[in-house]
Amino acid sequence: ITNTTWNTLTRTLPTIGISEAPALQSMRVYPNPFSGSAKVVIADKIGGPYIATLLDVTGKTIEKWTIADNEFSFYSDNKYHGIFILELRNKSGVVIGHTKLVIL
Repeated sequence: ITNTTWNTLTRTLPTIGISEAPALQSMRVYPNPFSGSAKVVIADKIGGPYIATLLDVTGKTIEKWTIADNEFSFYSDNKYHGIFILELRNKSGVVIGHTKLVIL
């Protein structure tokens, strides 16, 4: 005769990374992947200014700038190569979108 006991242990782990934006269709980037430059179009009807942040895949801020219009060009100037996240916040600081950038 064998005694078998099953125990279930649970633990809540912290969330790491970048959370989902409330409106994923709020921003388009083309071409993507790109080398040199890409055009970013913001579909937000409220209007700028916007805060754009370039993040690496670990969530570390690489560069941050303010955008006045709903359309702008992003220039990599051969400084960046790889996979990045472009995060966009409205003037209230609320994330309105983010997208993956592949810079060749």
